[in-house]
Amino acid sequence: EDSLGSEYVGATMTMDPAKSCMRDKAMSKLSPWLAHGCLSPRFLYEEVKRYERERRKTKSTYWITHELLWRDFVRFGSLHAGTSIFKIGGPAGVRPAWRWSSDQGLFKAWKDGMTGFPFVDCFMRELKATGYCNHMGRECSGWFLIGDLGLDWRMGAEWFESVLLDYEPTANWYNWTYRCLPAAARGDSTGGVLTD
Repeated sequence: EDSLGSEYVGATMTMDPAKSCMRDKAMSKLSPWLAHGCLSPRFLYEEVKRYERERRKTKSTYWITHELLWRDFVRFGSLHAGTSIFKIGGPAGVRPAWRWSSDQGLFKAWKDGMTGFPFVDCFMRELKATGYCNHMGRECSGWFLIGDLGLDWRMGAEWFESVLLDYEPTANWYNWTYRCLPAAARGDSTGGVLTD
């Protein structure tokens, strides 16, 4: 079997623990090639469709196509939202019940993967060591930064921008405002959960 059919998972929406995005080689890691223009999304899409015609459709091929559509969604969403994706409240004007913090100690613990929350820390350590973090790690770490630490989400977006191998402005900034910033609307955080 080839790796396209047997190793690509592409998303966390699977109930199969054997296909965990935490497993080595579970993700395609094509995103840097797409982000830097080395791989055409149209070419990838056509190759996936050819694979499906000549061999078979699988959950893996579905997720590759899904992720390409998501890529277009964030690009067009960013065009629609304009510069609001860089503003504290994002396109929806989110205002949390707390005052945004810029506590450098909390931020350093988060970016170094030293929060004491292993689920968050493993993603942040992988990001710092490799420049890669799967989308579940990005979202969960972002939710934690916002909803639990109460930190200004733009600090996290800037950190991701500086270290991600697959950094692409719309994917990074729009995803922060669309997927992570709603954690601030929960209204139940006081921020700074890493107290002694």
